[in-house]
Amino acid sequence: MLKTALVFAALTLPGTAQAEDAALIEAYIQNDGFEAVDADDLAEAINAALEADGGTQSALLPAADVDPLTMAVLALELQEPPLERTRLRVTRASAGFDASPAGARSAYSFVEVTRFNLGPAVHESLVAAYGDANVAPLEEFGDGPHTAWRLVTRPLRGNRAMIVAAGRRTLGEDDDSGEQCLGKPCLSADPTIDALAPWSAMEASDPPENWLMPATQSGAIPAASVADILFGDISDPETDGASPSPAAPEPDVEGVIENGLGQDVGVEAAYRQHGLLDDSVSAIWARAAVFADGAVWTASAYECARGPEFAEPGAFCP
Repeated sequence: MLKTALVFAALTLPGTAQAEDAALIEAYIQNDGFEAVDADDLAEAINAALEADGGTQSALLPAADVDPLTMAVLALELQEPPLERTRLRVTRASAGFDASPAGARSAYSFVEVTRFNLGPAVHESLVAAYGDANVAPLEEFGDGPHTAWRLVTRPLRGNRAMIVAAGRRTLGEDDDSGEQCLGKPCLSADPTIDALAPWSAMEASDPPENWLMPATQSGAIPAASVADILFGDISDPETDGASPSPAAPEPDVEGVIENGLGQDVGVEAAYRQHGLLDDSVSAIWARAAVFADGAVWTASAYECARGPEFAEPGAFCP
């Protein structure tokens, strides 16, 4: 039944977009070294995983409430082998397409998530500090390449992010050295989120009643569950957004998720959203830390359109 529903939904997507819109979507998930992945199979795997984890009973698909950024993180986590120490960079851009030559417009999200394996970087930093003889072998820090996924999604029939198209790539050694994650080196072995902005004081937040994905057998919190907490409240793209240029639209949200770097925090994440229609705030920053025991702490910061670059911690822009 699930497969039938997904196939029916997918068949109504690329074929109804105008030709130039469909070409832009196809280019996005196949350019820059990406190779197309079957969108229906990917969506089915995500929904099957959430269904198996005991999602809420509903007539909608298990992933119906998942936002576009979290959907991309889910795709990566479910399709790639697990790694212990990682940094994920997630970006979202949006564009309004005409659903058909005579139909209403629909908002499409262009999302990219890249997972950087920080095991080698952590190993290198420990060897520099303590010597090779006093550090475990490299393979014990996590073996695997940096990988990236691109998804194009749209809201459809009660789903926040129905997958229209998807692509995957493996990053080579020449692709990763200069990569930046919210202005910090993506391959840094040290936690970076605390230094990104003048954050407000961290405040305890109620953990979700139902985590998107359960903790692993080792007790690790999946990055997708933290993404769901942090990204889930970001407003979905407006259907009246401007038509895209011949290239994919520029991202208005960038997020970072760090796993296995801190001493006490299980997973920490942050995002910056800019391009706001606000004459006071030019960008919103948000942060969430999820401890191994499931405790959730959050903070925020505001980048100002006038006056100081940032509002004082815990305050608003003038």
